[in-house]
Amino acid sequence: MVEASDAAGKSVRELESRLSAAVSEASHERAAAEKLINTTRGALNAMVEENQKQVEQLRADHDQARATMEAELVAHREMRNARINERLSHPELRDGTSPQTPPPDTDVPVAPEIVRSEPLYSVTLDELNM
Repeated sequence: MVEASDAAGKSVRELESRLSAAVSEASHERAAAEKLINTTRGALNAMVEENQKQVEQLRADHDQARATMEAELVAHREMRNARINERLSHPELRDGTSPQTPPPDTDVPVAPEIVRSEPLYSVTLDELNM
């Protein structure tokens, strides 16, 4: 019976030792996992910040490009309106394709088809030869 008790005690100690080793290993693995999580979280936060900076820069670039294009568009509309008004002020410059009424303000869009149908120059070659 002493032998059985000694064997049982030895088996219990062995199991306790294995349990302790498993707990220690799990603790190390948990610490490593937490370190990896923190490192990954830090890298992710850095990427998010970098992406936000890039988005802000792209928005600024887009806004600047749009402002430049808007200024060009306004200049084209002003020139178009000046050409139309000049044609309207001189009856000999009127033709069948140009608008017969004053143009809208420069902030009012004009359909591309209308612009394409208008003469390329303020005076057409036929008008110039008259």
